[in-house]
Amino acid sequence: MKKQHRIAVRFTKEAWARLLQMVYLGNYVINGCRRVGEERAAYGSLADALYLREAARTYAREDIEPNEIADVRDRVADAAERFLCAFEASLA
Repeated sequence: MKKQHRIAVRFTKEAWARLLQMVYLGNYVINGCRRVGEERAAYGSLADALYLREAARTYAREDIEPNEIADVRDRVADAAERFLCAFEASLA
């Protein structure tokens, strides 16, 4: 088993929001073209871990359910929508 290292990084609220958008967009590019069951789980898991961290700003960790994480992901997706649309338009 690989040894895990913890690092601490501080972000402004705005930088954290941008990071979450970048994570969403990156996971979309990596896993959006794959069929269910063929996703690269490591990327989706990392994204979900960051969404969980964001959900923990509002809820106690023990109270967070999958729907709260999905709500965070949906908010991040809405915020990243214009970038995704611009990217997809550039491919046409």
